[in-house]
Amino acid sequence: MEKYKLVKAENGDIWQQVAADLENIHFPFTYGANIQHNEFSVMLNIESDAVGGYEPAIPVTGFTTPVSIQFTSLSARINESRDFRFAIHDQGFIDKLGKFFGMEDVLLGYPEFDKKLIVKTNDPERCKNVFAGQEIRNVFQSLSGFNLHIAFYEEGNYAALELNIESAITDIAELKQIYTAFVQVMEALDNTHTHH
Repeated sequence: MEKYKLVKAENGDIWQQVAADLENIHFPFTYGANIQHNEFSVMLNIESDAVGGYEPAIPVTGFTTPVSIQFTSLSARINESRDFRFAIHDQGFIDKLGKFFGMEDVLLGYPEFDKKLIVKTNDPERCKNVFAGQEIRNVFQSLSGFNLHIAFYEEGNYAALELNIESAITDIAELKQIYTAFVQVMEALDNTHTHH
């Protein structure tokens, strides 16, 4: 599917709709859905290309091996100013985000969370409040090969919460659990934003 399929909660269970879409997928595939639930609009992308699918336009000589492209991502615009930044990823994830200005590695005071994840932020107290819920922490502690961060886009002048996972997740129960934690982080950002 090239375009995002609009999935709304009013049409029934959004996960029944997504499950029906993913039921007959054939590899390689790209799936995109715009999930609208309450006031949120969350973009879901899942891509799986087992052999990489890259063909160079110019003949080259070299040693290559097919690379598997697998990812799942969630992103949503959020109402956030540039004065708060955070990024979390698991210990094994290569930090592709680099160093953010004014952000440093911090411990939030949740022992299991701090042990399994790298947290970068310029406001540890607010970040601790965002991840105060045990259910939210459990979901992110169980993921591997992921990063969750706030991105600021100059073009369009907006902020987005983005979750990138280095695997194609098609299990509906797992997707629903990840989506729920993602939305809970958005709600926590909104709640801490208004009280901050």
